[in-house]
Amino acid sequence: METILLIVTFGNFLIFWVVTVIFYTPACFNLRTMMDSIDSGGELTKTQAPTSWYLTNIHIVDCWTIGLPKSDKYLKYYQHKIN
Repeated sequence: METILLIVTFGNFLIFWVVTVIFYTPACFNLRTMMDSIDSGGELTKTQAPTSWYLTNIHIVDCWTIGLPKSDKYLKYYQHKIN
């Protein structure tokens, strides 16, 4: 019984980290790149993160703890997208 619980726990832990690393982290990198590339006029200039970000650990925590900005330039992009 303990062996089965250990296997299930390890399996869940492994699935969690695979999903986090494969799906969540690249999406966070791309979101950070898009937020940084919106200029003052509200124009989006880049949508893909640089490949060097995927190879270094410096950007991972910063991208995982991303906050939603309240600045006017991001609201202008939303209005531009609707039109």
